[in-house]
Amino acid sequence: MSSLQKNRSWRPSLSQEWLFKSAFFNGDEALRSWRNWKEKTHIENLDRGSQRLLPLVYKNLSKQGIEDEWKGRLKSVSRKTWYQNQFLFRHLEDLISKFQGRKIPTLLLKGVALTVSYYKDMSLRPMGDMDILVPREKAGLAMDFLIQSGWRLIFPVKYPFIDSYMVIRNATGFVHPLGLRCDLHWHVLKHACSDQADKIFWLGAVPVSWKNGEILSLNAADHLLEIFEHATYWSPVSPVRWIADVLTVLRSGNVIDWKRLEKLSKDFHLALAVREMLVYLKDNFGAPVPGAVIIRLKKEKILPQEVRLYQSAMSSKEGWQGSLREKYSFWLRYRSSLRMSGEKRVWILDGLQFLRGYWNMKSVWKIPWMLMAKILVFLGRAFILRIKHLKRWIYAGSNPQDL
Repeated sequence: MSSLQKNRSWRPSLSQEWLFKSAFFNGDEALRSWRNWKEKTHIENLDRGSQRLLPLVYKNLSKQGIEDEWKGRLKSVSRKTWYQNQFLFRHLEDLISKFQGRKIPTLLLKGVALTVSYYKDMSLRPMGDMDILVPREKAGLAMDFLIQSGWRLIFPVKYPFIDSYMVIRNATGFVHPLGLRCDLHWHVLKHACSDQADKIFWLGAVPVSWKNGEILSLNAADHLLEIFEHATYWSPVSPVRWIADVLTVLRSGNVIDWKRLEKLSKDFHLALAVREMLVYLKDNFGAPVPGAVIIRLKKEKILPQEVRLYQSAMSSKEGWQGSLREKYSFWLRYRSSLRMSGEKRVWILDGLQFLRGYWNMKSVWKIPWMLMAKILVFLGRAFILRIKHLKRWIYAGSNPQDL
């Protein structure tokens, strides 16, 4: 293992690797991995990231005629996934139909797109939401419709969004009274929140069968790029499912434009992440990745800003330190998107526009007041925390030097 590949949030644990091999390997190796996993793990204490893989394990064990006492539980998980996805897709079809009726172009992303184009089985990939891409200029119309239809924004951000807000973020989440969640995207990648980048994806989109007609989805190379980028970002739920998604795309038989993947990963500052993940897949799962692709990616010069962007994406966003790291990650992504325009940038002006967009403010003159409010809140929380520590010292008789 190279030093570059150590301590990456996208890397699965040893236990999760066994689970993946149970789902994708054949014969004795699949059975041995399954037994190793059972010896070290209990199905009742599984993390959510591993739970998502159980339907794939059930299908592979069943296909190979492997009997096991846990097979009944795996079948139950698979059936539950099928039922939940049927429910989600039924409402997604209705939503897409209404978007199209309002002349809003739509493109399927992530789980729903992968299920339709590659998994082709509603019981294999659990999904917590539906991801839809619309052109940025139509995003306001789409969000208005969702709100009027009873959906509400998940994050407490003042609506409507200003243009700067939509350059910093690539999507926003909605929740329905029935418990459904929808992520409405106006940009495909977090690394590339620009119309120029999205034009590439829209022009490269391919039609897939949908209900009684067709709908657009990303081509295979662009799917891989989106999966790799999404996997780099820290999540409280282990993002290891990216491995299953990539292996399913690679084994689907679809033609993959590797040169396109190489070029876009370089253009969108993802070459380091893509290279590391492809090497990992080839070394650990025998993924059918051309050796020449990896060699060319290894020769790419990785700029310092790309390394910073990659590292900030993978860092934990929990706690007050995590909150600061998240804001720093947004700033790096914002700067990355601006560089794609090729225009000369003024750092201070970009910083003001970033803060204005991050807080969705109509005027830059409100920024000083917001900064003062944020500082006061931070100092207030620090003061309260200090008082709690003092009380603990008073009642426990601790040394004040330890505080």
